[in-house]
Amino acid sequence: MKNIRDKLILIIALAVIPMIFIALPGCFHKTEPELCQSYTGVLPAASSIGIETTITFLPGGKFTEKDVYIGEKDGIFKANGTYTRNRNTLTLISDRGEKNFYVLEKRQIRRLDMNANPIVGNLADFYVLKCLKTF
Repeated sequence: MKNIRDKLILIIALAVIPMIFIALPGCFHKTEPELCQSYTGVLPAASSIGIETTITFLPGGKFTEKDVYIGEKDGIFKANGTYTRNRNTLTLISDRGEKNFYVLEKRQIRRLDMNANPIVGNLADFYVLKCLKTF
């Protein structure tokens, strides 16, 4: 009886162990962060205290952006345009042809430089817009 039980355990183990190794990699697959509908925050500015920025992503690859230069008369600017997503990088192109890049992180987007590289320096941590509204 012991011999049959040992054989049965061996057969079950040989059947189950490969399934575990097949299933485990899926458990560690990193999912890309979800895109929120709107993001907002205050970005650094050379000419004012900061730029209160709100970006709203719309269906069909469209976006709107509102920039308020804090403390500046006539410092409100609005833009519309299109965006694309390549993995975690967002490319926004306004109707005026201005191109901006952001990296999508969990519940926030981080502004990249004009070459789509991370911004470095003392103000790097301030180039973040937080999720305001989800889809």
